[in-house]
Amino acid sequence: PAVPEKPNNQKDLISELRPLCKELHVPDVFYGLSTGVQLATRSGRSGAVAHILLLDSEAKMISVYDFATNEDAAGRYLALEKENLGKPNIQSVLVSVDSIQQLKAAYPSFYLDTTQFSRIVHQLII
Repeated sequence: PAVPEKPNNQKDLISELRPLCKELHVPDVFYGLSTGVQLATRSGRSGAVAHILLLDSEAKMISVYDFATNEDAAGRYLALEKENLGKPNIQSVLVSVDSIQQLKAAYPSFYLDTTQFSRIVHQLII
């Protein structure tokens, strides 16, 4: 079913979503987060129990920080959130090793590749 109080036809819906997708850098965010999850689960990062994915959608850069304890990760995450307050192009995500494995199991298409989704959004909205 359609979302209440939103356009029912594709043309009007695209017109409404276009500025929001541009403002929020939607395709870049999905691509960056997918890339970050893949980087965080690569071998060689063993020993880490948590990761912070830091995405700068303007610069199209992603950084992955590994942590031996959840407490260290939570402290750094809070500092990054404060540091980047008011910067909508910078997003940080804190994930634990268990939650990455759960993400892969629950949403395999997100983990594997959001390129197709980003491409469709880009074609329709941007």
